[in-house]
This record gives sequence, structure tokens and C-alpha cells, in this order.
Amino acid sequence: MSFTLNQFWKSVFIPIIFFPPSHLIHAQGLGPRTNLLSPIEVSGVAVQYVNLHQNISPSTIFSEQTTFEVNMLAVQGFHTFKLKNQFAQVVAAIIPSYSDLKLTENGSNESISFSSNGLADGYIGLKVGMIGTPALTVTKFPEHQSGFAMFSYLRLWYSGTYSSKEVLNLGSNRMTIQYIVPMAIPLNKNKERMTWLEISPNIRFFTNNTEPMSTSGKMKIKQKPLFTIENHLSHNFSKKFWVAANLEYAYGGRTVEDGIPNDNRINLLSASVSAGYKINPFFSISADYGKRVYGDNEIDSRMIRTTLVYSYFNTKKKNTK
Repeated sequence: MSFTLNQFWKSVFIPIIFFPPSHLIHAQGLGPRTNLLSPIEVSGVAVQYVNLHQNISPSTIFSEQTTFEVNMLAVQGFHTFKLKNQFAQVVAAIIPSYSDLKLTENGSNESISFSSNGLADGYIGLKVGMIGTPALTVTKFPEHQSGFAMFSYLRLWYSGTYSSKEVLNLGSNRMTIQYIVPMAIPLNKNKERMTWLEISPNIRFFTNNTEPMSTSGKMKIKQKPLFTIENHLSHNFSKKFWVAANLEYAYGGRTVEDGIPNDNRINLLSASVSAGYKINPFFSISADYGKRVYGDNEIDSRMIRTTLVYSYFNTKKKNTK
């Protein structure tokens, strides 16, 4: 049978438009409402603006004497589909960026500034359902009672713009392998006023940068794995509006230059608040503000993020299982 626009509004809107796909920046996590089960056979694009003010580089390396002011416009495409009767999603992101770097020597009030523009590290990813994640078409999804859901999510980050002759690079000149186990727990059964707890432990492994900045005199930079865990508590106040409180803890990521470890391990707890609003059945918008709550070694971070999501489903497509 054919599928009407009114049916599309009721069934697709809440799971897809309200819950945008994964947020895109290394250190800023997935974000709230990204770990919930949604219908298959839906495609879309997410455009995200991120402003970071921190002493952690876009490639997640902490440097106490630096301050990064980074502006990113991330564009992500996504598509959901069935894989062995389970929900699955493929994603890909490209991230044009502009960054200012302020370098201050220890014990000095003087600083040197640099600027750079180009591409930050982007990624491709595959998310597959593991528990409580049946593959449901848009017509079948409204009949599903939300429950505990767990996914397996692999992202491969590729390097953005990089040159060893530059002091400031937006790319990392390496690959990052990130593995995430997102989980979503419904705290009530009211579909229009849902409350969700999302927990996403993940770990990143980094390949080596074998072409560090030429003036550093280094031959190879390694980085230890970085572990993070995200927590999001969100609630729908209406069909159109939701809010969330978020905590994220990150630990690890120390760099080793030519076999000598640096004192730049990340130990950071950050908190943020988020809100999302439905514009129409196909478009939604959300915003986040977050900052450091606790961190070692004068680590600091502040983030502002806005996301616009467009989702598409062929409303005339014949219903299938």
C-alpha cells in the first residue's frame, strides 16, 4: 500500500527528525538523541556548525600552552537499512574548518598567533544493532514498543588538511579507529513525552604521525588510546521540543615523541545542555553548549554547536516487512 505524508509525519518524525545522527567532532562526542532505534530506508544530511575554544587540538591532542579557537562546518550524509534483520546505518562526514592558534610560553604573557583553514579530520562509519534493534520500515515502526537498545558502531577517521611545514594543521596526518557501544534506555512508556538515558562508552586508537612539523625536529609522534564515556538524559516536553543534560568523561591520549612520553594525558569531565526543535516533518534543529567541569593540568574546553538535519523517505514506496 502507499504511505501518506500524514503517516510519515507521525511515524518518522519523532525517531529520525527529533534524534539527529551522530555529532561529528572528535572530542565533542555523539551528542544526545543519537543512539535511539529508528526506521530503516531513511536517508538524510546533517549540517553542523561547531565553535571550540580549548587547549585541545581538533585531533584531540592536549597542549597546555596553546589556545585553539576552531570553527567547523561539518556535513554528514547517512542512510539506514536492514542487515540480517537488524537496524544498520552508514554515515560519512567531511568537515571544512577555520582555526586560530594562540601559543603562549610558560611564565610569559606574550603569545604568538597562527591561523589555518581547510579540512579537519572526517570519517566514515557503520552502526549495527545488537540488542533490541529490529529492522523496521517506516510503516512498521509506530507499532514497536521502545525498549533497551544497544548498537555496535565503528568509525574510521581520515586525515584532513596537513603539511609538516605548517605550524597549525587542521588534519592529523594519521588514521583514527573509533569503536563505540551506544546504549539507550527508555525511562517511561509515553511515546510523545519520552525520557531517555543514553550511555556510550568508546575508545579511539591512533596510527602514528610519521611526518611531524618539520621545525620540531621529531621523526614520529605516537598517541596512546583515548577512552571516553558519554551520558545523556533527555526528555520530550512536546512532539516538537526536547531538552537534554549531558556528561562526558575522557581519559588517555598521551603523546609519545620519538619514544619520549609527554605530560599531556587528557583527564577531562565536561558537561553540556542541549535542546532540539522540529521545524517540519523533514527538518529539525538542535543546539548544544558545554564546558569543562574538571580536568588535570589546566586542561580547558568550551563548545557551542548547532545542527540542522534533513531526513528523507519515499512516501509512495510500497510497504514491506
